[in-house]
Amino acid sequence: MRKLLLCCLCIIFSVVGCVVLNVNVTFPEKKIEQAAEDLLAPPQDLPSSFLPHFFAKNLYAQEAVEVKSDIKTSSPVIREAKRKMDSWWVKLNDFKKEGFVGEKNSFEVELRETPSDVSIAKEVRQIISNENRERRVMMNELLKINNVAPSEREKFKQIFAKVVQRNSPKSTWIQTEQGLWQRK
Repeated sequence: MRKLLLCCLCIIFSVVGCVVLNVNVTFPEKKIEQAAEDLLAPPQDLPSSFLPHFFAKNLYAQEAVEVKSDIKTSSPVIREAKRKMDSWWVKLNDFKKEGFVGEKNSFEVELRETPSDVSIAKEVRQIISNENRERRVMMNELLKINNVAPSEREKFKQIFAKVVQRNSPKSTWIQTEQGLWQRK
């Protein structure tokens, strides 16, 4: 009897010891989307003529509160990139409306149509270059401070691309997930 009890206990402990625990960690798409809304919000110091964006700024500020605990969105590097991007935000959106600049599905901007005026064309190219550089800086820092796995980095960028496309002005060129271009 004793041997049987001992044998049963060994079997129970063996089974319990071999239990595999599966933990499913889901990719926090909503939290990343909220972080993108926060970081890509219109600049806080827009002139009063940008009244339609006033309401958007308030919505972005409310979302930022929810995000901070899960997705880190602040560091000196990110704040500096955001400050630079804010300095040409109005001009970039004007160029998007004109059809000169398009939003790619990879969180970059691209020249879609070259302006006929040489000085404007030069300005468009410069803003595109600056914007892409600061987006890369911002994204690399976000990936770093949030310890994003290499396998999840593209998904992170795609979420940011969707947010910036959604918040771009009407008539902006938008690249679809399939790589096709269409006007918003």
